[in-house]
Amino acid sequence: MKKTLLILAFWGSFLSLNATTISLNESFTNTAKTTSYKINVSAENQSPSFDTIQNNMESILKKVKDLKEHKNLECSGGKYSINPNIVYINNKKENKGYISNINFTCTYDDTKSLNEFINYLNKSNINKTSIGTSNPILTEEEMLVSYRKLENQAFTFGIDYAKNLEKLFSNKTCSIKDINISKDQRYTPVLRNTLMEASALSKTSSIAKPIDDSLEVKINTNYTFLCK
Repeated sequence: MKKTLLILAFWGSFLSLNATTISLNESFTNTAKTTSYKINVSAENQSPSFDTIQNNMESILKKVKDLKEHKNLECSGGKYSINPNIVYINNKKENKGYISNINFTCTYDDTKSLNEFINYLNKSNINKTSIGTSNPILTEEEMLVSYRKLENQAFTFGIDYAKNLEKLFSNKTCSIKDINISKDQRYTPVLRNTLMEASALSKTSSIAKPIDDSLEVKINTNYTFLCK
């Protein structure tokens, strides 16, 4: 019995000594075109009247709801508070009425609906409108398709790499022992619309889509190959 155990132990060590493990890290990227974009829009309102500001803010929320139902413009956010507008003049505190800010993150695929919203703000009683930078975004389905393509690419690469290792170790058979894929995401450069205020915008201002409408999707892959 002891002799059999010794032989098995020796044979296991022999296999271990003749097996080669190789680790490799590779990244794969895919550039996907998109027709959807995201932008931040905010508005500030000042007035001596609390009720005036409240009516203005509620009319903005009503406009956003209408654009969502009829023009396919999705804007999240919209919470606001109305606070006393306190200023200091000659080291004296003075109440200049009330002030309120409202912020939205809008998703759009047609600039017509977005521009309708912005022009509505510019022509209303809002004191200042601020517009951020438009960024391309992928839908959940578009993102899933891109990642599947990259995962297939990563598996194909692993199979081919194992075959190349067999050429290097001519007396061994090589295979993928383990593969670990982590997802990453980077946006490509877009049209750099610097922050604009209503005072610098005409009453018929319009926002154009970014010049670059692509999004780079990336995965990082860690391989472990076994040749024996």
